[in-house]
Formats: sequence, structure tokens, C-alpha cells
Amino acid sequence: MTRNILNWLLSLSLAVPAFAAAATPSSEEVQEERIPFWSIITDFPDTAWYGMKYAVRKEALPMWGIVGGSTLLLYRYDRDIYDDVQTKGQSWSLGNSVNYESWLKLGNLTLFSGPKDTAGWLYFLGDGTIPVVLAACMIGTGNWGNKNRAWNTGIEMTDALLVGGVFDQVLKRSIGRESPSFSGGRDKWRPFPNLKRYARETSRYDAMPSGHIMSATIMFTVLEQEYPEYNYIFYPTEVAWLGVLGFGMINVGVHWASDYPLGIALGYLFGRSAVAIHHPEREKTFSSWQFLPDIDEATGVPLISAIHHF
Repeated sequence: MTRNILNWLLSLSLAVPAFAAAATPSSEEVQEERIPFWSIITDFPDTAWYGMKYAVRKEALPMWGIVGGSTLLLYRYDRDIYDDVQTKGQSWSLGNSVNYESWLKLGNLTLFSGPKDTAGWLYFLGDGTIPVVLAACMIGTGNWGNKNRAWNTGIEMTDALLVGGVFDQVLKRSIGRESPSFSGGRDKWRPFPNLKRYARETSRYDAMPSGHIMSATIMFTVLEQEYPEYNYIFYPTEVAWLGVLGFGMINVGVHWASDYPLGIALGYLFGRSAVAIHHPEREKTFSSWQFLPDIDEATGVPLISAIHHF
């Protein structure tokens, strides 16, 4: 059973992007209007508000059904998945801990640390440094290469990361789920810890949702919305990226598997919102998919029918 759940976990990252409405293809020949640089900050309220409105629309119910259902399913097998991944990490000589080393120092002061082994690299795939550096590179390319779409993509990605980070922290502090490495593999929940306690023992409270999964999902979601002509590359890459990252974080005891669906949903929600506030023409429909309850007349087995609108 655990092996089947792990295989299903690798495909979980398809769940939320599968509901994306078809975006209007962009091209470098049709130049977008350049978003002001300070929109990184000034667009924060609009992105947050749009995301919250987006989340409570009736059209979003199928997405939240998948998020809730997958969370409950994974929660049922959390401990089995955790033990299985930890065992595989040991048998594959990955180790079950994150080992970082100083990459950038100023005298005796470490400015930036990075992974020094395979387990660390798997965990690093969700580090916010990756989308931040990518966003900075796109802003630079847009500025010096006169490519407004690249510039806008970098601005939107940074805005989405800021908004998502705030909501992620609010939810972590509200839910208060303990990381498996801190609890020794036991599932504990301590909602609404005080600020000092959270800062002193963060791992006791910050497992759900996964901020690493959210950051990686934001990165891909913004790219998929702004460069839809390359989604044949982005989608399979996202599946592989989130699957490997998800395995890596369970392997080092940072997260439970059921911490991931909500993180993916937040990443998709605010990644899409950061783009949508500048491209309202793309938001004619929430989804090209509809999911409806059904029943097999011959056997009486309850089913779910999926309808795709072309």
C-alpha cells in the first residue's frame, strides 16, 4: 500500500495545475506593457485580495475537493510513508539529515549556506533562493534586453512569493503541526503558539503547509501563465521537481506527506493571482474541467464524472 501511495504522491503535483484555465498565448512580438518595479510591493494587497476571492468562488470547489481529499488520504498513511521514505533514504545512502555548508562568507560571518550532499540538494529544490534568483534574472533580462514579458514575469513571481509567504506563515502558526524529525515520527498539533515559543522551537509548529512546496509551485505557475507555449516542458518538469522535492523533505524529516496538497494549492493560487491582476482578459473561466457526482447503474458504485470543455 505504501508503495502505491508514494507513486500517487509523485503525481499529486498534477492536481492543482490540472484546473488551470487555458491562458491566452503570449509572444515576444506582441509586447506587454511593462509593470512598474515597485509593483512588487504595491500589488501585494491586490494579489492577496484576488487570491482570497478566487479561493471562495464556487468554481474552485473541485480544486479544494482534491486538496482536502488528498490531504485526508495522505494523512491516513503519513506514518507509513514517512517510515518507508526514511528507510529508502538510508538504503540509497542519502542519509536522513540536511547537511549545509557555507557558500558565501564575509570574514567569519556566513552570508549564504548551501547543500553539501544529495539529501541537502533534494531539500534545496524548494528553497526560496531558486525562484528569487530566477525572478531577478528575468527582471535583469527584461531591463537590459528590452523584453517586457520577461520583466513582468520576474515582478509577478516576486510579488507572488511575498504574498504566499505571508499566508504560509499565518497558516503554519494557526495549525501548529510538528515536524516529524522534531517529534521522532509522532504526529502532534499545537495550534496558535505564542510568538516567542514559535521563534524558539519553530519545528514544533511549522510543518503544515509546506512553504518549500509552495515556493516551487509559485515559480512554475507564474512561468506557465506567462509562457503557456512552453507548458509542454513546464508541466512534466513541475511534476518531477515537486515529486523529488516531496520525497527529499520527508527523507530528512522536515514534512509529512499530507503537508503538501495545501502548499501546492497556495502556490498555484497566489502564482496565478499575481499574473491575473495584470491580465484580467485571461480569467474568463476558472477551469476547463467540471467534476460531478455519478453512480454506476449496474453496480450502484458511486463515481465521479469529469467533463472537459474544449
